[in-house]
Amino acid sequence: MTLVAAYRVNEVPFLLGDLLITGGGKVGARKKVHRIRKDLVVGWTGDLVAAQVILDKINEEVDEKGSFKSLSKSLKSVSKYLLGSMSVILVGWVVDSEPRCFRWNSDWPHEIFFGEFFYDGTGAEKFQKLNGGEVSHELNKPNREQVLPQIMALENVCYLMADEVDRKQKYRNDGYGFGYEILYLTENGFEYIEDILYVICEVWFDDEGNYLGPKLFPSVHSYHNESDFSVIQETSFGHGSFLEPQDICKSTHHINRHLVKPVHHINKCDFDSTKKEVSSTSYKSSFDADYVCLFSSLIQNGHLSDSVPFDPLIMISYRNEDRSLFKVFSNSINPEDPKQREISFQFPSSEIYELTFKEMCKSRIRNHDD
Repeated sequence: MTLVAAYRVNEVPFLLGDLLITGGGKVGARKKVHRIRKDLVVGWTGDLVAAQVILDKINEEVDEKGSFKSLSKSLKSVSKYLLGSMSVILVGWVVDSEPRCFRWNSDWPHEIFFGEFFYDGTGAEKFQKLNGGEVSHELNKPNREQVLPQIMALENVCYLMADEVDRKQKYRNDGYGFGYEILYLTENGFEYIEDILYVICEVWFDDEGNYLGPKLFPSVHSYHNESDFSVIQETSFGHGSFLEPQDICKSTHHINRHLVKPVHHINKCDFDSTKKEVSSTSYKSSFDADYVCLFSSLIQNGHLSDSVPFDPLIMISYRNEDRSLFKVFSNSINPEDPKQREISFQFPSSEIYELTFKEMCKSRIRNHDD
């Protein structure tokens, strides 16, 4: 299931895209969102070859600033014969005097549509529901004016990542793709939300709502941006079911990295250089990320066969903020082998989990009564 989404969080423009490619019975990974210029970002869905042709065309023809005038000229000059039977849809943001959200379809190349937001791909409808529907296309949540927009955007991505790394779990089964990346507008132009760690766990409660403790998914996932490339790193601690936190501390870690290329043409030397860096044993081996996202699936009677899942609790820790609620510790045992590390997790307190669980129980009762 593919997804690109151009939307706002507290008035800040964002562009989200997955990294999965499917077609012809094959599955691979390519970037869906691209920073063409500092004030122009584009996401795509459709045929891969068509996307390559159009994004190469944009890269060559759009001016240095990435103005709408040059973008419009490039896209509207696309001949209906250029792509044959293939097609591609672009959604994104262009900033001239102000940010404008746009959508372009190669089947109607001579017109560019503008709107408050655009979602595209097979995952568009589900992401729109996750975002609160058409009326709440901006993630403007009450009493959260002080929360960084990128933190709020990561909450949804964390929810999608939980499905991605364990589709068999009950809380999600929509089949999104492989990993995600996000661009957002800053005073210096669009930038990637960079250096993200995703930690997924189940938190068990007994029949009376008493806290029993956490169980960790047997891998953590991280995202990094390297110029035109994206890197998804999976660190596995074992296979199968959720693990006790202390078992992860004692386990051997297997690191698997995926270097994801952009759709447009890239310099081979740049690719070879980035590939060499990413392949290094010392590359991003620490878990001290800028953003640490904790997805806790709350489970009543998790120790029994008739367990009942509740809505998840998502918490995001930012490097420049207080990390007293939860932390990931990683200490090297052998500097020559990053796999030999002591890893431990400090989870939120049992009081926080129990209070959240009780509020969810009350909400279920109210909804049932209504």
